[in-house]
Amino acid sequence: MIVFLRRATAILILTSACCWSALAQNNFSIQPAHSGTWFNAEQSGHGLFIQVLEGGIVVTCWFVFDLDGNRAWLCGSGVIDGNQVLMNVNIVEGGAFPPLFDSEQINRIPWGTLLLIFQDCDNVLVEWVTEHPGFSSGSLDMQRLTGIAGLVCQPPPAVQGLVIPRTTAIVTANGMFQPGEWDQAATQTIFIRSDFQVTLYYQADDEFVYFAFENVGGPGDINLVNMVMADTLFPEIFINVNPPDGQAFGNDNHWFHASFQDCYQQGLFNVAIGCNFFLPDWQANNFPLASPGITEIRIAYSRLNITPEQTPAIGLLATMTSSLLGIMAYNNWPAGSDVSNPSSWETMVLPQPQ
Repeated sequence: MIVFLRRATAILILTSACCWSALAQNNFSIQPAHSGTWFNAEQSGHGLFIQVLEGGIVVTCWFVFDLDGNRAWLCGSGVIDGNQVLMNVNIVEGGAFPPLFDSEQINRIPWGTLLLIFQDCDNVLVEWVTEHPGFSSGSLDMQRLTGIAGLVCQPPPAVQGLVIPRTTAIVTANGMFQPGEWDQAATQTIFIRSDFQVTLYYQADDEFVYFAFENVGGPGDINLVNMVMADTLFPEIFINVNPPDGQAFGNDNHWFHASFQDCYQQGLFNVAIGCNFFLPDWQANNFPLASPGITEIRIAYSRLNITPEQTPAIGLLATMTSSLLGIMAYNNWPAGSDVSNPSSWETMVLPQPQ
């Protein structure tokens, strides 16, 4: 008898019966050490037996129950594809206890499709699609219960970079710091002159990454543009969705500019043709700014065409610029970075959904 004991808490995730999860492959791969038993701690009493074989084959049996409480064996096999494996599954019926067992009485009836997506050495997302009577489609997080002695799992490569804090606040992006709005944010300083620095705030949640620039106007009149003295500078955010990237600015790179209007380009920067006051999936407040010169920027992951699960880190450059009218004056964070060279930008680790 296989007994699945209670361990750490896991999360139940429900999906549509028609579709697979949007989780993409990462740099992690299924390994022989994933062989063993897996279960969900809050549903102790059913679980998976997983065996990783030579040739990249994974055999799985799910010892579970149908909606009426009858025991069901769901077994199948598939070929490893990075960190996931897709398999057709049969339900096994007709057996009898030895010595009455007769292999000719076993029926293997097509049941549906099972997808295993391994997040790391100890967590797997199980998704299934079935139209078999007595079952429904869905998904479930499972954790390792047992492994095979002597097999060691190599964890996924660590993402190195500054962590973007998770926020629970509602960020309005209206240019006014509301109570608690930026309390969970981290900060950096953009140095422009000895008497002129701008504070950069950054934070994120499950839908947006947020930035704020404080002291945007500097010593000059924040409602005017003095290009020669560079007193009034405009905030810009550069995001690379594929760090670390090459030295060429390309389609993985996004440019966000906030001044008297909002400008956005993918694969280009400092191109005014992409300017508008209202652009989908990102917002910023515009000039003229109220004192003390705050610009707030809210960028949806959908604008970047990513999710934190698919893209655990981004490259980031924040700048104060007077690049309009052909006068190029970039004041960057991180210091020494180059707006046209994504490999010089800072790697920022996104908070994962909870």
